[in-house]
Amino acid sequence: MEYEKTILELLERVVTLEEKVAVLEGNLANRGAKPARGKYTEMVIDYINRKIEKAKKQGLNNITLTSGNIQKDVGLKNRLPLVCNAMRKCMDDKSEIVYETPSGQSSTFTIKWNF
Repeated sequence: MEYEKTILELLERVVTLEEKVAVLEGNLANRGAKPARGKYTEMVIDYINRKIEKAKKQGLNNITLTSGNIQKDVGLKNRLPLVCNAMRKCMDDKSEIVYETPSGQSSTFTIKWNF
């Protein structure tokens, strides 16, 4: 049996859960109060950067993220334009848009970051 592989997968799940808990705790602490202007965008950009760094540490060559999943993971609702714009801000010269609707603001907007 591949114990090392299983342990690594479990550790990744723990890290992902810890990230989600941190986001949720932040949302609960600020419940009822709107964050300062630009805070949501900052949250999304931080989330994307953490995902990219995590993928690099795992030795992956790329990571593909979708706006609907990001919005859900960060704990936002009805913020797809903000999420899509934050994703675009995180793009570099090696990034590519995998899928985009005519509006460019859908839950299926997908970008692939190559390293």
